[in-house]
Amino acid sequence: MGCSKSLSEVTKAILGACDIAFVPCQPSGLDVSSSHKILQIIRHIQKMRGGKPQAGLFLSRAVKNTLQLREAQELLSSDPRFLLLNSIVYQRQCLSDPPATAFELSDPSAKAAVKDYNNLFSEALKLG
Repeated sequence: MGCSKSLSEVTKAILGACDIAFVPCQPSGLDVSSSHKILQIIRHIQKMRGGKPQAGLFLSRAVKNTLQLREAQELLSSDPRFLLLNSIVYQRQCLSDPPATAFELSDPSAKAAVKDYNNLFSEALKLG
């Protein structure tokens, strides 16, 4: 969910109607900064809606075992008001190559991507 000026009103309307919001964040300085902007919007809406929507962050397009990933995890987990999900969607070429989706492919990378998303959705369902 983005928060550029063109999407801010749409984003606020969606957040005003949902009970749970999951915010993807890539482990880079610019993306972490953008995540803080959407989290500000969520905090504002939570004040108006008695704590809803519940918000969870998850890292996407991450590269395993990198300093960038560890630093993003530390920074994003430092705000106790928002949960950083344990599930991570790792960067995979099969997710970048349209038109097929990882769910339609059978190679090991696609199967690993499906596992990443299944873990994310399973964790998300436990929060709801």
